[in-house]
Amino acid sequence: MSAKRNNGWDPLVVSTHELATVLQRWVDEFRSDHSILPNDEQAGAITLLAQSLSLDDRVITRILNEETLHTTLGLADEILQFIERPDATHNHEIHVVPNPMWSLDRWIEWYLEERRGC
Repeated sequence: MSAKRNNGWDPLVVSTHELATVLQRWVDEFRSDHSILPNDEQAGAITLLAQSLSLDDRVITRILNEETLHTTLGLADEILQFIERPDATHNHEIHVVPNPMWSLDRWIEWYLEERRGC
């Protein structure tokens, strides 16, 4: 699933901390599978992920360093698909929540519009 990226204006987001936990586990597994020095391999895993998703490496490092509280659901979905963990948002390992930067009125308006489209 290729999610639309819209610079953080998604109505739904995930906790960057929760996403970072799942992503770091993947980086660690990638490192052990490829038997390369930890620092080199972390960079290799980040570069592979970023290039595969047409992102700058910094986007992935910002998630791993938990530099933001939330990450858009679209970006999280792309990452989780690539690392073969799309189940993480369904098994409550990563919680999907309304974007806290949106007002309640804006979120309700979006939600009702989405329901009309069903």
